Amino acid sequence: MQNSAQTRITGLSHFLLAIGIFLLSIFAMTGIAYLFVQNGMGLVVDELTQIKIGELSVYESLGLKSFQFIVALAFIVAAFICSKVFRVDFLSFSGLTNKPKILHLGIAFLMLIAIVPIVDGLVRINGALEFPAETQQQLLEMEEKSDNTYGLFLQHNTGIHLFINLLLMSILAAVGEEIFFRGILMRVIANWTKNIHIGIFASALIFAFIHFQPFKILPMVLLAVLFGYLYYRTQSLWVPIILHAINNALVVFADWATKQNIESPMLTEDFVVPTPYILVGVVVLVGLFFILNKNTRSTNFDYE
Repeated sequence: MQNSAQTRITGLSHFLLAIGIFLLSIFAMTGIAYLFVQNGMGLVVDELTQIKIGELSVYESLGLKSFQFIVALAFIVAAFICSKVFRVDFLSFSGLTNKPKILHLGIAFLMLIAIVPIVDGLVRINGALEFPAETQQQLLEMEEKSDNTYGLFLQHNTGIHLFINLLLMSILAAVGEEIFFRGILMRVIANWTKNIHIGIFASALIFAFIHFQPFKILPMVLLAVLFGYLYYRTQSLWVPIILHAINNALVVFADWATKQNIESPMLTEDFVVPTPYILVGVVVLVGLFFILNKNTRSTNFDYE
C-alpha cells in the first residue's frame, strides 16, 4: 500500500505520462497519415487543407478523410499504451466492459436534448467574447482554419460519403475521444487529485482545447462535463460514447439535410434559440441529473 504522498506522486506521474503518450501518439499517427496520403495517394496534405470549400474533388476529399481516420486512431493507441504502462487491463480500466443500461441511455438521451438550447446560448456568449486585438486576430484565424477544415470534410456529404462521414466524424471520433479523455485521462486525474469533479472538469478543459476552436470552447466544455458525469454515474463508458456519437451525427445529418434542400428554421445560420427555451433546458437538465443520481451509483476511479 502507498501512503498519501506516494499516491499523489504516482498520480502526477501517471497524468504526465498520459499527456506525453497522447502527444507522442498524435505525432506518430500524424506522420503515418502524411506518408499514406502523400506516398500512397499522391496528395499533399498541406495543400488539401488550403483548398476553398466547394473546390475539393471527391478523390481529394477521400485523401483528407483518410488522413483524419489515421490520426483519429491516435486516441485509441494512446489509451492502450497508457493501460500497458500503468499495468492495468485496457478494457476494464477504461470502462468498456460494463454494458450500458437502457434506463441510463434513455436519461442520457433526454439530457442531450435538454442541453441543445444551452449549447446554442453558450455558442453566442463564446462568440461575443473579445480579447486584445492581436490575440483576437490569432484566435479568429485559428477558428477560421478549423471551420474551413470541417467544411471540407462535409463538402461531399451525400450517398456513400454520408456513411463515411458518420463513420469518421461520429463513431470513430466518439469512441476514440471518450476512451482517452474519459476512460483514461479523467480517471487518472481523479485518482491523482482524489476528487472526481476535478477529474471531470480538468479532462473536459483539455478535451475542448485540443479541438483548436477557441470560440466554441464553452459549449464543448459543457458537453465534455456532461459526458464525464454520465460515465461517473453509470459506470459504463458506452453511455458517453453513444451520446457523443449521436451529438456528432446530428451535425452531419444537419449538413446533409441542407444539401438535400430540406427547409427548416433550425438549419439556417442565423437561427437563435429563444432565451426561455434555454432556461427550460437548464431546469430539465438539472431535473434529469437528480433522476440519474437516484437510479445510479458513483464509480470508484481509485487504482494502485
